[in-house]
Amino acid sequence: MLVSVATFAVVFSLLVLAHELGHAAAARACGIQVKEFGLGYPPRICVLARWGGTLYTLNAIPIGGFVKLRGEDDPHIAGGFAKASLKARFTVLVAGSLMNIALALALSFLCYWGGWPEPIKEAVAIRHVFPHSPAEAAGLREGDLVLTADGVEVKKPSDLAAYIKKGTPLTLTIKRGDEILSVTIIPRREPPRGQGPLGILVVSQPVRMKIERYPAWEAFIRGAADIIGIIALTLAAPVLVLARLLPREVLRPVGPVGLAELVSQATHASLATGWLFPLLRLTGFLSASLAVTNLLPLPALDGGRILFLAAEALGKRIDPEREKAIHRLGLAFLVGVVALTALYDLVHPVPQAFDWIKLLK
Repeated sequence: MLVSVATFAVVFSLLVLAHELGHAAAARACGIQVKEFGLGYPPRICVLARWGGTLYTLNAIPIGGFVKLRGEDDPHIAGGFAKASLKARFTVLVAGSLMNIALALALSFLCYWGGWPEPIKEAVAIRHVFPHSPAEAAGLREGDLVLTADGVEVKKPSDLAAYIKKGTPLTLTIKRGDEILSVTIIPRREPPRGQGPLGILVVSQPVRMKIERYPAWEAFIRGAADIIGIIALTLAAPVLVLARLLPREVLRPVGPVGLAELVSQATHASLATGWLFPLLRLTGFLSASLAVTNLLPLPALDGGRILFLAAEALGKRIDPEREKAIHRLGLAFLVGVVALTALYDLVHPVPQAFDWIKLLK
């Protein structure tokens, strides 16, 4: 438990400090003074160093960090953020997310270079059971493995679709944990859009893996493609859910409690297998997701501040005090959302995605 808490603190701090380092580096490059770069959150314990007009401080809450820029909200202060050009302010704001993407790329590279899990045996797994569907009525559950359909082995999702005949009973052999079940289900003739005749979403799921290590150049290419895929899926997920191509459960919020549980699962897997992939992969995914989330056009986020820059570029700069008040309201709203998601995580714990220990046996 103590190791998991410590690992969560390290992972969270790495993500936040990378983000803040991006802001600080971009500010310096644009001639904006960085007043303070803090490790942890106040109250301040001590000043670690003074360099280039910046205080490097150690703070009492040992997680995360922050950056203070000169003149953040006052456009009358020379050398300050608010007085800088539109281009400079945009660069500083977007640099935090770019640094998180860079971190995600580095971690993804390490995953492929140090050992990526490649499946050597896969099964067809039920990822989602739609409500009020034949599958739900037959008792099928998320996580069930489909072994056969009418006695014929199902090796991939398309195999299952080939055996479905609308209105004709279909007998499935299901593996649920260590139990083998036989289930008869009658496919619908006119299913709702995106649900299919059975009312299930199935995917190929690895049941046994091997560790494949790639040379550096290939690890870089695969790592970059992997992070691009994560970002694209994060952006496209709401549209895919609305189009009923993905279940709405993929959009479930995950708060600090859920993130701590995910980190705990990855930490346990890494310690048990002696393989850093689960923890590196999760941290890279979180870093890429943070980059996208932080650019959403919401007050208090960098994306919300960029929205104000867009208004200024169109000829209407919002009064700094009014903008500051809007961001404060946005921050209060986000804190409320985080509190609600933490409660949701407690009521509906985040499920374990993979049992790495079992898969690598």
